[in-house]
Amino acid sequence: MELVKETETLTILEPSELKKVDLILHRHKVNQFLAETSELVRRNYRKGKKSSLKRKKKLAGRDNFIGFDFKNINLIGEDLRGALLIAADLRNMNLEGVDFIGADMRDTDLRGADLSKSIFITQPQINSAKGNEHTKLPDSIDSPSHW
Repeated sequence: MELVKETETLTILEPSELKKVDLILHRHKVNQFLAETSELVRRNYRKGKKSSLKRKKKLAGRDNFIGFDFKNINLIGEDLRGALLIAADLRNMNLEGVDFIGADMRDTDLRGADLSKSIFITQPQINSAKGNEHTKLPDSIDSPSHW
């Protein structure tokens, strides 16, 4: 947990000291750690499963899934880091082990979806998405009042 301590230390530095820190290098180390963690977690969900999403990504040529209908695509254990999921349809999907770090989820339809075991999903992402009383969230995330 050396990286956690290093990050915590940075948060209490005086501005003059913080200016001396190579924040780009620190951010790179954190990103690498999170990517490695994601891979380890997602690997457990993908045992023996080939990614149907990789095929879709190759067709699209990028992580642009704006308005995309994910029906009939098994997303368990997939990597959606940084994906544009604006107005995408993820209704009633099992999203176990899906990495959502940095994904843009504005207006993403999560009604009835199970995100309870998704990784790196945040409250602001959920707040900007559409869901309902059937949407399952991780314990650390609250259902927005507008759902």
